[in-house]
Amino acid sequence: MIREQLNHHSAAVLPFHFGENGLTFVLEQKDPKFKPPYFDNAFCFLGGNWQKGEHTDSSPIQTLSREVREEFWQQYEAPESLNALLGEEFLQREPDVIARYSSQEVNRIKEMSNLLLTGARHVVDYVFTINPPIMKTPLVAGSSIFLKELTREELQTIEGLVLEFQGRLTTDNLRRGSQTAVTSLDKINARASKFAYQYDHILKDLLGNELASYAPVGILRTIDPKLISVRRVSYPQDIGFNSSEGPSYHDLEQMFEFKQK
Repeated sequence: MIREQLNHHSAAVLPFHFGENGLTFVLEQKDPKFKPPYFDNAFCFLGGNWQKGEHTDSSPIQTLSREVREEFWQQYEAPESLNALLGEEFLQREPDVIARYSSQEVNRIKEMSNLLLTGARHVVDYVFTINPPIMKTPLVAGSSIFLKELTREELQTIEGLVLEFQGRLTTDNLRRGSQTAVTSLDKINARASKFAYQYDHILKDLLGNELASYAPVGILRTIDPKLISVRRVSYPQDIGFNSSEGPSYHDLEQMFEFKQK
């Protein structure tokens, strides 16, 4: 059997709270100069990437834990190049200067990683394709999605940190000009907000399935599926894994071939 080749695999968490404002999410919002006109000011889920031969994670849940802990100052983050990951000059300039917070400020921000990871559960895996003109050549990759339902108190803690640090919480926020943001589904739709990469299609799919009981409508604006397409991964019966933790990369490699760095 010929296995479909994937460039890399991402793991991301969508923290959400359902309350008086409906569905509220914790997201990253990209810089206004990030890949216009497609992804400028766009939202995306929190997480990061695994590339075969580059990272030692054995599963997407380990990738998620590593990325969130790195982003929120819990552990060292090795320099990474988005252009190298995607195999082309996706960004004309990749920043390499990072501002520093005091140890007291970092200790407050570190609280975020536990809030986002504790109780996060795997829900679905996807394969997505990003086509020209966004990419010079089509890019095909995988994505594992985890959900974390926040209590009202957890959401308030996160909102307080976002306000205190003006959204500049993560190492990427400081390096790349993005922000950690708390926003509602209603605001996303009212503003016709953009999403980066595949995340608008993924959120729309989640709202029609795993999150359907929380919202009567999905997101109203998605990028043209001719530019970015997303499909759910269906596993054969002989691949079994803990439903809350998700598959391992060994499991995924029974179905896909990952590009070796």
